[in-house]
Amino acid sequence: REAYREQAVGRFRESSGAFIRDVTQRGPTLGDYPLATTIKIELAYYQCRPFRLAWILAAASFALVSGGLFTRQAVWDRLALVALLGAFVALCIGFGWRVAISGHAPVTNMYESVIYVGFGVSLIGLVYQWKGPQKLVLAATSAIATAVLLLADSCPMTLDPSFRPLPPALRSNLWLVVHVLCVTFSYSAFFMSLGIGNIALGYFVVGARDEKAIAKLSRLNYRCLQLGVLFLTVGTFTGALWADYSWGRFWGWDPK
Repeated sequence: REAYREQAVGRFRESSGAFIRDVTQRGPTLGDYPLATTIKIELAYYQCRPFRLAWILAAASFALVSGGLFTRQAVWDRLALVALLGAFVALCIGFGWRVAISGHAPVTNMYESVIYVGFGVSLIGLVYQWKGPQKLVLAATSAIATAVLLLADSCPMTLDPSFRPLPPALRSNLWLVVHVLCVTFSYSAFFMSLGIGNIALGYFVVGARDEKAIAKLSRLNYRCLQLGVLFLTVGTFTGALWADYSWGRFWGWDPK
């Protein structure tokens, strides 16, 4: 600290090197210590900020598909799809890094849960956009993904992005994956229903009579609701089983 405050570059390098060597030797004797590879992955994670890149690409996708709606040129839609795929890849990389760093499923706090909702929305949108009006489904997907990912990236005090140890009751990768991923994915499906439903309502607001497009949107909306109810049901049952496993009772109306 003193070398840094005095801007003594040589002494700072010497003292920081000695500190790192000391920590490397003492750290493993004090308990579980992260591997050098894990530390490098965490540094890369903070330097690359994959989740910030994801919402930027999702926002670009929404801007491009909006341009396609006005110009009616297919090239805009293709570029929007590429941008959304890029956002999805960035989310996959970000989640992969968080799993490698923490050693458990990346849905242990509100920050990760909100990010996972954006991931689920992107996945559902990429699958469903081939089954319906491509522009409209792509627009709904990119808009919702941008909103939730931007929310997670903009509220660090409320949605804490840091890595913290799991409380004892949550230290079960099996239940963590099965229960939390199911419940959170159901939220993604319901968010997609929100987006598609509002687009369908938009046809009626502007007085459009494209019954074919409305019918396709309505079917996709119903499929999203079915998917959401299915995963929420599985998540509710597995949550009760996890509670019994952790606390000895299926449900106690805890504040959580």
